[in-house]
Amino acid sequence: MWSFYNNEFIHEENIGISLNDRAFQYGDGVFETMKVNNGKILFSDDHFERLTIGLKVLQLTLPIDLQTIYHTTTTLCKKNKIDNARAKIMIWRKPGGLFTPTATESNILIVCKPFSPAPLQKKDVLFAKKSKLTYTPTSQFKTLSALPYILAGLEKKERNSEDLILTNTSGEIAECISSNIFWVKNDIVYTPAINSGCIAGIVRKNIIKTCHEKGIPIQEGLYQPKDLLSSDIAFCSNIAGISIIKKIEDRSFEQKAIISDKIIATINKKLIF
Repeated sequence: MWSFYNNEFIHEENIGISLNDRAFQYGDGVFETMKVNNGKILFSDDHFERLTIGLKVLQLTLPIDLQTIYHTTTTLCKKNKIDNARAKIMIWRKPGGLFTPTATESNILIVCKPFSPAPLQKKDVLFAKKSKLTYTPTSQFKTLSALPYILAGLEKKERNSEDLILTNTSGEIAECISSNIFWVKNDIVYTPAINSGCIAGIVRKNIIKTCHEKGIPIQEGLYQPKDLLSSDIAFCSNIAGISIIKKIEDRSFEQKAIISDKIIATINKKLIF
């Protein structure tokens, strides 16, 4: 497979990373995962806005401009002959310094793989016990340090569950392992606020936007697991799509909700262009 590394299209197996590389040594960077379909990047403005803000927080400069990143990403998908792709853009600091870096310049790596949609349903979801999230200046971005999610992934395997819901150190709901979470109660949509420690998801942003456009009440806040377990219906979202959650712990969700159906239908149309 072709990749793009620091201004050069190169086969993945030929990429060499230095032992002093700060992505390897410190996880000093951010990434974006995007859906690319027939030469178009879905929600590109939202992805690039989050990327730009994340780089600003880390005091990193882009090695190439956003327009070039867009063109390079779509070109890479074409070179790999993938019409419906999942592209990942990774940007990290060039070598220099220890915990106090000396550089603001960055490396860039873009890879693409065939796109796989999210499952329509998740029938067995549990609350994570081993991994907790914390709100920090970088917690809303996708950073190259993902240990809380890796620990949650290992726990998911151990407990033979389809997904886990992570809470923060105050016991408030944050998100699932790789997706944001929403629920509906009394025709009001709820989702954890960014200061819960969750990722500022791109589809999350567009679900909130859709609710405002359609006059659907939506509230962002800090919620306890009991708030979710007393809801009518729950679902999770990321760039791969929306999954209805059928069961959390011992609580089954069988009720249909017109509001969630409307949201899902609107977002799914956007996900398939």
